[in-house]
Amino acid sequence: GIADGMTSRALPDTGIYTVRTLAHQDHRAWEALYRAYGDFYMREATSATLVALWDWLHDPERPIWGLVACDMNGTPCGLAHYQEILSPLRGTAIGHLDDLFVAPEHRGRDVGRTILDHLRTEARRRNWPIVRWITHTDNVHARALYDHVAGPTDWLLYTMDSTKSETVTT
Repeated sequence: GIADGMTSRALPDTGIYTVRTLAHQDHRAWEALYRAYGDFYMREATSATLVALWDWLHDPERPIWGLVACDMNGTPCGLAHYQEILSPLRGTAIGHLDDLFVAPEHRGRDVGRTILDHLRTEARRRNWPIVRWITHTDNVHARALYDHVAGPTDWLLYTMDSTKSETVTT
């Protein structure tokens, strides 16, 4: 890592990408990136969602943080949101990466890897033994990166809709 909590990676023909903590002046670029992230997963990032998330990311009482990857001009071109969660069987906190997105024109240039390198450094600083995340099974490009920096688990992810009272039967 670099001083001031930044990670940087020099890339051939692409300059340098720097990862740093999300700042108030990043709001406009962050919002555009997060809307594009929502579009990628075909889920609209509503104005209410954007306001809530932005507020959480800047609330010192909430254990959720944001990162931005910036190109050599300092323009954000990628983002990540991560948080601390408790792992009862481990008896410790771990990291959870909620969102990772790189603008299409910056993909294939190790921006995602640079973000994950920064997150690994942050996990060590926070004494998290692991960082977990999920991705869609058809996100083959991201999965290729993830297979190099982490490993898949044998666990399945389930989502229960709390607004429904039905029990799913098989």
